[in-house]
Amino acid sequence: DDADAAYPVVPDVADGGVPCGLVLKNATPWPAARLANELKYKGWEDATALAPRRVYFPLLAILVRAWLRQCDDRNVERVVLLVSGCGTPRDATKDAKANSTEHVAALMELFLTRVAAAGNLPSIKVVRLHSEANVFRYDENISFVRHELEPAVARLRTSRVVDDPDGADWYARFRVSLAFADGSPARVATIRTSLRGYRPTCMYVWQLKTFWQHRCLVDDDVEVLPFEASEAVPATPTALAEGEVRLVVDEVARLRTNWERAVAAPAGHDMARFWHRKSKKVVLAVLLVQKPGEPPKLYHGANMEVSMPTGSLCAERNVIGSALADDLGLKRSHLRCVAVLGLA
Repeated sequence: DDADAAYPVVPDVADGGVPCGLVLKNATPWPAARLANELKYKGWEDATALAPRRVYFPLLAILVRAWLRQCDDRNVERVVLLVSGCGTPRDATKDAKANSTEHVAALMELFLTRVAAAGNLPSIKVVRLHSEANVFRYDENISFVRHELEPAVARLRTSRVVDDPDGADWYARFRVSLAFADGSPARVATIRTSLRGYRPTCMYVWQLKTFWQHRCLVDDDVEVLPFEASEAVPATPTALAEGEVRLVVDEVARLRTNWERAVAAPAGHDMARFWHRKSKKVVLAVLLVQKPGEPPKLYHGANMEVSMPTGSLCAERNVIGSALADDLGLKRSHLRCVAVLGLA
């Protein structure tokens, strides 16, 4: 029964009215045989029948809250793509669909729909994508993301950025957040790799059992990292740098040229005698700052190692301080990229 009266949103759970599940009214009790075959439970080992009363989604609830804080613009269309799948059991006599999360995804969709209808969340469109491939195998996950997940995300992008979906500014108009807590390493790794081109924000639930153990929702259980902070890639040749990194790399080259001209100038300099009198080592830095709707701006910095109280200052701190002194309205989120170059 999918009627509103049968599945009202749980009004609050110990932290001020945060919806986190559904109430099941008039649920038919499960007989002992079904309990033994289909349900894992504890505390009622001798029960002959149990009737489910509530379904909770604590991880989904705190993830959605964290996600909405990243996109609080009322004019933004929000889409949740729920990816489900199943794993092939080692026992060939068992049904693979019994080890599936497809029905959980359906319940999640119902939960989000009910919460939005109750006015506790802004309007959210839910799209479900289920894979019959074995979620534990890399090869089958690669096939799934190439033939199903990537086309699904591409369709969302082209349908939302309709005027110029491949234009240079599409990234500013279509953002992706990737949320995960646990699961098959093969599934998590392939999905992260396949979505890398969208530079997704990463939302990771690092405390999985807070609700189970303490009956509360804790926002700090979700770690939210922008793409740049969550990305770990091998060193890339400067000739292959793109986008913001390209701008910063080129500016570092210009800053180094300016430094070489300064130390070669006939008027002389105080680099070794004063500014770097301790280590005799020069470090240069370039910071890229960009505010929403504005072009990027680059700042220069250098280390200082003078012999006076608090006189030493690293290049990164110097360049960030220079940017703040230039624009007192600067926010941390405006700091996009910093490069550091050490000179012998």
